[in-house]
Amino acid sequence: MKQIQKLKELDMQISSKWQEIFSHPQAINFANSLMGKDKRVYALYLTQVYHYASHTARNQALVAVNLTNQNTAYMKFCLEHTLEETGHELMALHDLRSIGVPIADPEKEMPQALVATELLIAYLYWISSHGNPVQRLGYSYWAETSYHFISSFVEMLTSNLNLKRQQMTFYYSHSNIDEKHARDVEEIVCKVCKTDEDWRQVSKVAITTLDLTNQILLSVLSEYQKLVEGTHSDFEILNKIK
Repeated sequence: MKQIQKLKELDMQISSKWQEIFSHPQAINFANSLMGKDKRVYALYLTQVYHYASHTARNQALVAVNLTNQNTAYMKFCLEHTLEETGHELMALHDLRSIGVPIADPEKEMPQALVATELLIAYLYWISSHGNPVQRLGYSYWAETSYHFISSFVEMLTSNLNLKRQQMTFYYSHSNIDEKHARDVEEIVCKVCKTDEDWRQVSKVAITTLDLTNQILLSVLSEYQKLVEGTHSDFEILNKIK
């Protein structure tokens, strides 16, 4: 009974954070930028998805080998999800290519990770290898259930930019995969969170990583503005989109 109540409290905190993010003026500006049917803003975001997704399986695996993690069920969960998340950045690469971004070799041609993206990546590595091992579930929990909150935004994106589902495989493939993942994460959270401190750590990481992800979106908008204005940008390869 206590676990159910704690889960509801976590859901409420995450829902409140999503509402805060979408009510922010910058979020509105980001949405408005899509009205111009400029695929560069979508492509710019995908470059950042590529970067952080390429580390998701790796930092997830760190939780499994973290010596403070003595829960075998949790270790198994981490390893299984590591396998399932491996290579998901290739979906983002596929989507970039599908809208005309000429990236043949991502190791050499993929635009760099923004500082905000680097911060999220670094934070996830840190919490995966330091502190309470259950805390990494805070990121998994909201990430696997995010489609409930962003579906209307993605539908607007699809419509405004005249995109096909085949050009949004990272979103649509994940939305199907993550229905199962969401159930798995909910189950393991309830199993491994034994104390109020466990739940507090999960909540802290959930909200922190949501904030960091929002900072990526705001950084994407800032970089996109440089492309619009024609000022120097490290993302000029996106101007080749036809």
